[in-house]
Amino acid sequence: MNRDQIRINVGFARAFAMVAPPIEDTTMQVDVDTFVAVLESLPSYAEITLEFITNDGEARRTFHLMARDIPGPGRRFTNLTHGTEWFELEKFITMDNRVQFITAARRGEERMLLVSL
Repeated sequence: MNRDQIRINVGFARAFAMVAPPIEDTTMQVDVDTFVAVLESLPSYAEITLEFITNDGEARRTFHLMARDIPGPGRRFTNLTHGTEWFELEKFITMDNRVQFITAARRGEERMLLVSL
C-alpha cells in the first residue's frame, strides 16, 4: 500500500471515528509505513508524544513533537524536547536498532498507536 492510499484510509478512519461508538481497548498497533503516513497526515501544529522502547523494555526515551508545514510526505516536525527539526521522520524512527516498540499519543492523552519494529 502506498502513502497516498494510506492518507485516504486515514481520512476514512477519522470520519468513522466521529460516528462509531468508542471501543474498550485504547491502543492500536500499526506498521512503520502506516505510522509515518499517519504522522505526516496530521494537521499543522498538532503535538504528539513519541516514546521509544528498547527490546529489553528497560530503556525508554520520550520526545514531544509538533507537526509543521503542509501535511504530506517528508514534512518537518519540531522536536519540542530538544528544539531540533526532524525531516524524514522514518529515518529517525528506525535509526536505533535497539528500539523494538514506539508509542505515539496526542500530547496529554492515553489513547495511543503502537508500532512494532
